[in-house]
Amino acid sequence: YGASLVRTLRSGLGEQVLEGGPGLGALGGDPQVTAALLDATQAKEPAVRRMAVSLLARIEGSDADAALLRALDDDDPGVRVAALDGLAGREPGLEIDDRLAARLDDSVDRVRAAAVRAVGRRDGVGIIARLRDLATDPSVSVRAAVAVALEDRSGDGDGDNRRSVADLLADPSPDVRQATIEAVAAVGGMSRGETIAPVLLGALDDDSSLVRRTAAGLLATRTVETDGVLDVLTSGSPRAQDAALLALMGHGEPVRDPVAAWAGAQIARATAARTDRHVIEGGPNATALAPDSSVGFLAAVLARRERMLVDRALGALAVLGAPEAGGVLRRCLRSTDPEIRAQALEALDSIGDRRLRGAVVRLLDADATASVQARDPVLGRLADDGDPWVGLLARRTIIEVGGMVEIPETERTISEIDTMLTLRRVPLFEGLDPEDLQRIASTCLERTYPPGAALVREGEIGDELIVIVEGGVRVVRAEPDGSERYIRRYAAGDHIGELAVLREQPRIATVIAEGDGVRAQVINGESLKAILRERPEAAMAMLSTLAERISAQ
Repeated sequence: YGASLVRTLRSGLGEQVLEGGPGLGALGGDPQVTAALLDATQAKEPAVRRMAVSLLARIEGSDADAALLRALDDDDPGVRVAALDGLAGREPGLEIDDRLAARLDDSVDRVRAAAVRAVGRRDGVGIIARLRDLATDPSVSVRAAVAVALEDRSGDGDGDNRRSVADLLADPSPDVRQATIEAVAAVGGMSRGETIAPVLLGALDDDSSLVRRTAAGLLATRTVETDGVLDVLTSGSPRAQDAALLALMGHGEPVRDPVAAWAGAQIARATAARTDRHVIEGGPNATALAPDSSVGFLAAVLARRERMLVDRALGALAVLGAPEAGGVLRRCLRSTDPEIRAQALEALDSIGDRRLRGAVVRLLDADATASVQARDPVLGRLADDGDPWVGLLARRTIIEVGGMVEIPETERTISEIDTMLTLRRVPLFEGLDPEDLQRIASTCLERTYPPGAALVREGEIGDELIVIVEGGVRVVRAEPDGSERYIRRYAAGDHIGELAVLREQPRIATVIAEGDGVRAQVINGESLKAILRERPEAAMAMLSTLAERISAQ
């Protein structure tokens, strides 16, 4: 059916439509094409039926209307959604209105949401009442669609359970905010005549990466908002700029000059970050910096900045016609295998915008040579850096290196930054961004265990991850005869309990403090899981380290 339908569309008037002719509405003037579409609504393949229904929705006529009404009862939810979206623009009529309203009770969330969008374009007290009934629907998508459908209907929302679109966009749940911008985009704006642009552009700076990516994906299909996206790209927050770059995918030639200029600025900043890092590290032959030192943390933050800026430049290449620069090629450029990296650089030098790719290759191919700059002036400049983490760590490094303040190693009350430095001793957390590490540090509780005390007990449900700051522990398991079997020891810098937290399973062993006792940082399991849910980047960084630990055991 699919191949036959395409052949039919490519004949006669259909050929003109597919090649940018008079438009899909003109399909109704070709009986052969209409017949093929009607026939395709009975195909076995749901994808073919969805395509046929979507095209019939743009054809006027009783035959098309009848086919769309039949599609409301299709077994495939996607077909039902296509039919609802198609019928939403039809002239009001008793049969159509009743059939649309019936789908408000559909068992599938996205079908109910589509029904709300379709019904919301109708008038009448009965319609409003039905929509109000769905204001507390279990699905956030449906609730968001209801809010958009009833937005600005004078007096209609008074006294009911409906929340406004503005309320939903400010909801603390990322899922609710995501569903709301999708609902607004689906109807093209709110009823008072506002465009969707402010909603989507604002969502590019949302706290949640999920919401930002959703907004970017919706904007990528809307060239009318290109100027607004470019404004965000050049003047938005770092995370908003990253999202704006995704939103420009597919926009191509019209954005070439501003995107190339922006990417050039990212390359210049990456070069500066690399130079600063080399200076504070003492050059490529210097001894590796301790991860729990301020200067080691500062170097890691600068390395993250450089990597982020390079990724942006590669993303700009993808926007300008080289999509492979933002995918597998980027991963190969990060490889520790010199041959793979060299091949990736060679491939990069042959794709996309010539000037931009040349600048990226020169940056990535540059040798890490020692800088002639002195460390103190660089640290002084970084102390006033616009990134608060760079400034804070540079100031701490100046204090520590200059010996202005003595920081006792056994201080019992650890500040947040000290807690972050302590967590960086642990490979599980070393790769996290400062913002994510700060969130984890803010949930930490310092706890001491005397010699012989159990940090965790076998069989208990695990809800804490414990990082050992001082001291050591032994891990034992109970044997059937009541004896204990020694498993292994952990020392300062190790962590215990991550599998029990992530799997929500009982502890598989008992951990006992040894020597003079143990000082530890205890991280609440629910808080940790919340961070991992909201920050996919943090989850990937932690899980990759965890996988290495498991494979080594």
